Amino acid sequence: MAYKYETRIDNEDGLQAVLIAIRHFNYDRFTCVLYQKSRFDLTHVLSLDAEVLAVTAKLEIEYAKLVTISRTFNQRFVLPNNQVFSAAKQLLNSIRSGLSELKKLYKFFTPNKAAPVPTRPIGNSIPYIYNRSQLGNAEYMQSLFPDEIEPKAKQLFNHLFEFLKLIEQAFILCEDVLHEENEIRKDSKQCHELYIEFKNDQYQSIFSLIKTDCFNKNILGISNSATELRENSPSEEVFSQKGFHNLPHNDVIGLATKELFEKAQYGDCTPDELALFKEDEAKIKRVRSIIQNFDSILENLTKKNNIPAEAIASLLVWSKPIEKLKFYNYVKKTYKEAGGKRELTSYFGMCSSSYDIERKKKYLEYIEKFERFN
Repeated sequence: MAYKYETRIDNEDGLQAVLIAIRHFNYDRFTCVLYQKSRFDLTHVLSLDAEVLAVTAKLEIEYAKLVTISRTFNQRFVLPNNQVFSAAKQLLNSIRSGLSELKKLYKFFTPNKAAPVPTRPIGNSIPYIYNRSQLGNAEYMQSLFPDEIEPKAKQLFNHLFEFLKLIEQAFILCEDVLHEENEIRKDSKQCHELYIEFKNDQYQSIFSLIKTDCFNKNILGISNSATELRENSPSEEVFSQKGFHNLPHNDVIGLATKELFEKAQYGDCTPDELALFKEDEAKIKRVRSIIQNFDSILENLTKKNNIPAEAIASLLVWSKPIEKLKFYNYVKKTYKEAGGKRELTSYFGMCSSSYDIERKKKYLEYIEKFERFN
């Protein structure tokens, strides 16, 4: 079956084909293909020149928008469009007037553009017109113009050159922004700083609502991709690294709003902590601090590379939480978020050790450490 040249540019291969073709563009190639066009006279040259100038003016505006977005793109945790620089499709949408003209030019300047070419071997993709055109990579022969066409042809070439360079600059800009984005994503602390800044900006937006307590408390029960990722991340820093430019903008607004309202309503205590310890803020802060510093507290009580079941059981009995399983999950999450390095016993290990633990000498040693620490 016969097939035609491929003109779509919706993947990385297409982008690279365009870039290579642009970088091969020169005056000799241009004169070669222009000379081959039958009945191509001064009128056609002037008409095409006007068309190129018009689309270049549009492209300059689109490119200017990209430059503006690029200045702050990697300074924000998420944006309404996180993919503006990353996907080929998105990039081409951003400079759509230029790409539409580019396809038209290469079709126009490719001999037999509409004619079928020999059947391709099974499994081979359709060749890109940007590779086959003499404007791009294909072989060419130098040609001469009639005297009355040459000055205007040079003018057309210069305008085409400016147009193609502008497209190349857009591609390079996107590559640079993406490289910077990847470097930021490797740095969890920088990602965390961007999330904190995002949350601070959201605080400024809802400041008056928080201060007057005039907010819909249903926000505290909101669930979306951002809240789910936060719940499944051992720390805010880990969440930030995973979420940077990967979460829907509105979902992160929802998460930030939820966290801000929780802080306004509960202070430094989370709803889980308040439920576990009957809203006893003093006890919450003591228990939280003990868990966060388990490693130093246990330093001289055990040589094992784990937190003994009896240690967690002692804290359980001493602190008297409302529910054992929620307490265990709270200990596990709080310890890991604090950067704890030891392995935790299982929930069943904690429960087994809690029976009659108050009668054991080890219990008193742990309690003494807990009370001295605070």
